Amino acid sequence: MMNTNQATEPSQNRVMASKKRTPPVFNESMLYKTWRNKIDMWQLVTSVPIEEQAIVILLDSLEGNAKAEKAVSDLTAVELNKNDGMNTLFAKLDLVFKYEAVDEAYSAYSKFISFSKKDEMHMTDYILEYEHLYDKMIEHEMKLPDAVLTFNLLDGANITDDERKLALTVCNDLNFDRMKSALKRLFSKAPLNPSNENFKNKQEEAYYNKKHKDFKHPKSNEKFKQFGKLNPVDKNGKISRCVVCDSKLHWAPKCPHRNDQNVNILEDSDRFCRKSFV
Repeated sequence: MMNTNQATEPSQNRVMASKKRTPPVFNESMLYKTWRNKIDMWQLVTSVPIEEQAIVILLDSLEGNAKAEKAVSDLTAVELNKNDGMNTLFAKLDLVFKYEAVDEAYSAYSKFISFSKKDEMHMTDYILEYEHLYDKMIEHEMKLPDAVLTFNLLDGANITDDERKLALTVCNDLNFDRMKSALKRLFSKAPLNPSNENFKNKQEEAYYNKKHKDFKHPKSNEKFKQFGKLNPVDKNGKISRCVVCDSKLHWAPKCPHRNDQNVNILEDSDRFCRKSFV
């Protein structure tokens, strides 16, 4: 009695043989170069005789692709049913699709290089679309150095000069993945500008991070909590300092050294402090 495995083997063999005879389909959404590469692989494994391959491809692979069918519409069976029939077939297809590939490459480049974040676009959506457009560039063998990719991402992010400087402070090694992460962290929730308190706080954290390697976010770092919050930035964009001890963590009215001898503390209208010596 024949077992199940023995019964299914002939069926599987017929399926495999059928797949080897059927060439890859060239649909209209596929790149010509990709399809040609698949055809090269198909030729290595197919059981179709070499003189019949061009006709099989024309009938099975190009069906439904109007542009491809039009390109080879004047070829006859006599021209294709030869050992060099594949060369004849591809000579016709190359005339149409190789030049088209150059146009597609330029289109991919143009869309990528001109892309920028719209005002209403979320930063995460901007980064996802940026990566999608770059993937299209890679399909046409256009790969950019990491630093160029990073700068281009930053230039198109639709952020202010101060916000750009902040992002570069957080990610100063020009690594693309780290810049993506920095932009998402800094600008995903709401647009920032130098006049709002949220931006100032992020500037302070970024500055502290650059100067202190053991820095973590205030919510998760006990050492940072111990020191307290950094002073706000002054009109020049720098962290304001205590005029008594030069600390960035407090102003003179709360300075532990304010009562030192020969120091007289005054507070001006901007809440910044100055000292005078008696």
